[in-house]
Amino acid sequence: MDLRSSPYSPGAGTRPAVFVGRGSILDRFDVALDRLEAGRSDDAPLITGARGSGKTVLFNLMVERARERGWFVGAEEAIPGTQMSALIALMARDVLLEMSTRHRFTDRVRRALGILKAFASVSVAGLRLDINAEAVTGTADTGIIELDLRRLVLEIGEIARLQGIGVLFALDEVHIIPNEDLYALNAALHAAAQRALPVSFLGSGLFPSWQATGAEMADPTMVTSYISRAETLSYERLEPLTAADSRRALTEPAAGEGVRFSNEALAAAVDFCEGSPWLLQAVGAVAWGHAPGSPIDQATMGITLIDVQNRLNRMFFPRLLRSCSEPERRVLASVAAADGHRLHVESLYELLPDVERPRHVIRRLANQNLIDLHYQHFPIEYGEFDISLAVPRLAAFCGPAGPPSTHPR
Repeated sequence: MDLRSSPYSPGAGTRPAVFVGRGSILDRFDVALDRLEAGRSDDAPLITGARGSGKTVLFNLMVERARERGWFVGAEEAIPGTQMSALIALMARDVLLEMSTRHRFTDRVRRALGILKAFASVSVAGLRLDINAEAVTGTADTGIIELDLRRLVLEIGEIARLQGIGVLFALDEVHIIPNEDLYALNAALHAAAQRALPVSFLGSGLFPSWQATGAEMADPTMVTSYISRAETLSYERLEPLTAADSRRALTEPAAGEGVRFSNEALAAAVDFCEGSPWLLQAVGAVAWGHAPGSPIDQATMGITLIDVQNRLNRMFFPRLLRSCSEPERRVLASVAAADGHRLHVESLYELLPDVERPRHVIRRLANQNLIDLHYQHFPIEYGEFDISLAVPRLAAFCGPAGPPSTHPR
């Protein structure tokens, strides 16, 4: 069929024609904004999940929803090597400039811009931040990032409360940010929550599958015990789509173009994609190109799935695993050999008796979000847990012999 009419969007972070399976999370986000506007405590989520689970799509939808209801939104994407203070400064400038366009409390907004200018001059290195205001010193320019960030956020939150609307700082790829910077952000958000200010933080990024355990070295999503109790960041892990939602993601866009799938083709596609929204879009797009017309039948789907797996094997998985050590590849191969089932950690040790410090190998793979850990007891050093692959179709790539060892290192 003509690819120009394909309704599928397989690009990373590209919104699909039909968005399925995450409606309850969006509804909960709306509730959080309602509560914050009413002066009640709540928070936006920090969205995490496997690669291709739709984190960025959901993140962008939430940003759009906040803007539609009139919230002041500063949104950025974290880039390796960029200071958290620089990202906050950029988002704060966007928020304050938007506040200034509404022509209310202009003196207060001008003062906040001056505070931001002083903050940037002390806490942000190498960033050109064009702010048409005189620097206001003595508030957020001590050089102590935790203190300055808290005072800046409180100043902005107070103006938002005066205007009767909220502020959302939104940061994609937040896993790039060092833990100590997240601690400072948490402290600032907690201070705003204590004052019932309508300020929230929306994040999206890759984090390991374990929950907060109290063991910081074992858990990179861990925050300090005080901040953990404050609960200013709420992790929302995106699980694979159900079979019913997976079918909708394929059939509803096609139906809009007058195309349908045979039952056999649809079942094969849903099974192949393992609930991954990104893979569903990729399979739909490739099937559209292979199919001579409607319906997309089982034979066409068979060709499609071989094609998609080959593309993953050539272009996606080699890059994904290029930094894996030989012990890490052997762990992946052993988990893949479990045929999609969880493998208990003790069984893994029996399969790989010669791998040195296996728990460190497991931790490194979890930190790369290549495996999921399913705990029975905490923490990782002492606990019992099962292991599964975190990336759809990775088991097929690893195969009986394991991932190829000729990947670029």
